[in-house]
Amino acid sequence: MTLAYTISRYDEFEEKLPTIEHYLQNNAYGNQVRILYALLEAVNNAFEHGIQRGKDGSISLTLKRFDRELYVEVLHNGKGFNYETKLSQIGNPDVFFEEHQSFIRGRGIAIMQKLADKLFYSEDGRKLTLLFLLEHVY
Repeated sequence: MTLAYTISRYDEFEEKLPTIEHYLQNNAYGNQVRILYALLEAVNNAFEHGIQRGKDGSISLTLKRFDRELYVEVLHNGKGFNYETKLSQIGNPDVFFEEHQSFIRGRGIAIMQKLADKLFYSEDGRKLTLLFLLEHVY
């Protein structure tokens, strides 16, 4: 089952949240909170760093479940970034959080790494795929 949207403003995303939450309740099998938090970080990063709030751009958001795997894909048409360098700087998210306890910003990718079972970037950092392994399928 797939849920997909294209949005260009944050308020459009907020309008979709009840439907996204309903989708997660029906497809995430007890994992909806961690998936929703990771999704919020991904969308916030896409708006803030990718298309940059107030500028023209769009974000495609897709949630797909295949058996015991749930994928969240966030793709924007804005500015990419060197995700390999950023992932290298973060390293182990637990160590990163310990060393950056007082940081208010710059922890979104580490948060997503901690919440998702796998995190993949592609398309020059404009596409993020988060994989969540579901323990139970009803």
